[in-house]
Amino acid sequence: MVLLRRIWIVPVSIVVVAAIAYGVAGLQSSTYTAQSTVVVSSAPGPQGAAGSPAAANLASTYAGALPNDPTLQAYVGKTAHVNPLRAIVALPPRGSVITLQFFADTRHAALAGARAIGSGLSGAKPASSVVTPHTLTVLQNPFIATMNPAAVSARADKIRAQAAAAASGITTPATPLPPSQTARFMAQVVLIVPASGAGPTEGINPDDANHLATTYAGVIPVDDTLLQDIGNAVHQSSSQVASNLSVVNQQNTSILQVSFRASTPQTATTGARAAATLLAGPNPVAAGIVPSSLGIVSLPPPSNQVAATPARKGSTVAIGAVLGLVLGVILLVAWERSDPHVVEARSLSNQFGCPATPVDRLSPEAAHALTERWASLTDHVPARVALLPADPGSVQQTDEVAELLRHSGEGIGYLDARSGTVPHALSNGHLVDGKESVVVVHAGPPGSGGEAIALSCDLTVAVVRAGARNTEVRRLAEDLANFGLVPAWALLAPRRGHVGTPQEQHADAVPA
Repeated sequence: MVLLRRIWIVPVSIVVVAAIAYGVAGLQSSTYTAQSTVVVSSAPGPQGAAGSPAAANLASTYAGALPNDPTLQAYVGKTAHVNPLRAIVALPPRGSVITLQFFADTRHAALAGARAIGSGLSGAKPASSVVTPHTLTVLQNPFIATMNPAAVSARADKIRAQAAAAASGITTPATPLPPSQTARFMAQVVLIVPASGAGPTEGINPDDANHLATTYAGVIPVDDTLLQDIGNAVHQSSSQVASNLSVVNQQNTSILQVSFRASTPQTATTGARAAATLLAGPNPVAAGIVPSSLGIVSLPPPSNQVAATPARKGSTVAIGAVLGLVLGVILLVAWERSDPHVVEARSLSNQFGCPATPVDRLSPEAAHALTERWASLTDHVPARVALLPADPGSVQQTDEVAELLRHSGEGIGYLDARSGTVPHALSNGHLVDGKESVVVVHAGPPGSGGEAIALSCDLTVAVVRAGARNTEVRRLAEDLANFGLVPAWALLAPRRGHVGTPQEQHADAVPA
């Protein structure tokens, strides 16, 4: 019941967190995307084409031979001061685009190795026995080394294998793994077989245009010169442009869709227009673009007509509501645990500083012995024992306890003082006819005259319902102390059901 009374914290938490999420979503700027469309022309152009079959075949040859080229390995080791053995890996080429990766145990070594590969292969005298001069051009130099996911997986597999071997008692020699599976970091350099590297051709036919468009889709987003020039136009760094620029080749066509994403329509439009202008015409800035091979089909509309991708407030509010629910449950549980309940007689005894007895299974015989124990704590005969409920929530349990005590045996008197007025018999001391040894004075809760009744008696017995909070019990003890009342005994009554079972005696009492 106490938990249900505090359940309000959950909906409040949901509303508050959802409102915060809605406000944050409102502060998020919308994203604008502008798009230019260019096409690979099938008209004859300068000799050779980077997307021609000859260039693609040469790129495949280089990708297969360069990782194991001893001349290149020696150059990289000498230039970058790294160990190049088995550290160079070539990805499957995309048309005439080659991506070479270098693996090392530190970020600095990975970057140095990848940069040495680019400088060694793109010069007039390539540092390779298989590369013809002027047949490779660097599209993108590495500027960051990333974590190698294969190394993490390989280490996990190694740990599992060692654990399995230790469990079975059988050890087998481990096969050395290449750096591509063990080195922590990886950097890569992107190169292309340029137009002049594939040998002369008659021009670009329609089939070649489709293949060339595929190559361009991989070349354009990583060309350092292009990214820098677009960045100058939109006042962004090359890395920012790289994350905002996208090039998509429509399948089985020579059409390229060049898109630029920005926080304002003006920037999006400027970026998309700049990209198309820098790529088309006789003097493209990208190293892998054949001059006059790209023509502009369309440019983005004026900036005031660029549609925005609005912030997703609906999903943000839904996520906020879920987080609010979780937070509310956590706060509710934390609140409950920060103020524990009284569920044991020992805990009640610690709160009042007096003996405590649970009465959920107290038999009449045990109840009679308990009243005799109370009589022994005072010299007054008969002993006047005030039965005081701890709070209004304990009144029903106190009524049941009083009923149990008054019928627990001979010599037990009963006086109903729940009205809060001190009975005349209690004030003048004439309570009994000489047969009773204990008189149970049934008082009301504190605040309704119960303190006055307790002050008129010889000792006070507090009745506390199970599940009451420790703070509530401590507050009761402090309030009684303000009247000079210190309970001599405490009874822990069950939250529900009857307080006594005649068939059993309960021995879980805290001794005096």
